[in-house]
Amino acid sequence: MDRLEEELEDDFVVIRIDVTSELGSYVRQKYDGGLVPLFLIIDRKGAVVFRHSGTVPRQEDIVSLGL
Repeated sequence: MDRLEEELEDDFVVIRIDVTSELGSYVRQKYDGGLVPLFLIIDRKGAVVFRHSGTVPRQEDIVSLGL
């Protein structure tokens, strides 16, 4: 996770949320989060443009989106 965050930090705002917190519970409900870790890329309009859960996604998968 730390490596992925370092690789993406120039292009994205990376936010980690504790799923056991009140905010984490809200985010899991709002975005139908099941497995953790849950990775979401959300555009400025609030639409989910990338979703991956259960494992840390590969940087190549995110880069291939062309965001």
